[in-house]
Amino acid sequence: MSGTGSAERVFESGNDCYVNDWSPDGTMICYTEIDSSGSFNLGLFDLGADTGPRTFRETTFNQMAGSFSPDGRWLAYMSNETGNLEVFVESIIPGDGRWRVSSAGGRHPSWATAGDRLYYLNPNGDLLAADLSQEGGGLRFGQIRTITQGVEVDGSKTYSENRSDGSLIVLKMAQNRESSRLSMITGWRGMLADRDD
Repeated sequence: MSGTGSAERVFESGNDCYVNDWSPDGTMICYTEIDSSGSFNLGLFDLGADTGPRTFRETTFNQMAGSFSPDGRWLAYMSNETGNLEVFVESIIPGDGRWRVSSAGGRHPSWATAGDRLYYLNPNGDLLAADLSQEGGGLRFGQIRTITQGVEVDGSKTYSENRSDGSLIVLKMAQNRESSRLSMITGWRGMLADRDD
């Protein structure tokens, strides 16, 4: 693919929309739609189906920042249904499993490439990783570890995983609070193992 093809409209909405993520197989888009009342809703659009876009989960609460799991079965997102923004994981098949991951606020979830942990930020700027495994068709969440602190918490995700080696790039606020700096964290799994000993 050369990337020189012409643009093609896949669907349109009367509301503001922005894309959150593409499924790993490239067939589905997760997007956030802001309706006329200012509410945020997650939507899914299957590029290969004739059904058009659909609301991911019918609710009166705000939902946003959807992220597909590496196998495309699960969607991590944030919702304010508890009164605070928290991270949830839910099957893309309605009624097939849902879990709350964070307990003290959660922002901008993202899956590790290996699918064995879920990253997210808390309101204090801590980057956390929740260990997870698949059991009996569902998910099991284990220990939640702090990877680093002082990460910028903004309206968009301020960290990213290097898919080739698992290192993380995070945006941190410099101490003078007037400029930001990027930090790359490598070997953090070993540091966590040392801390557990």
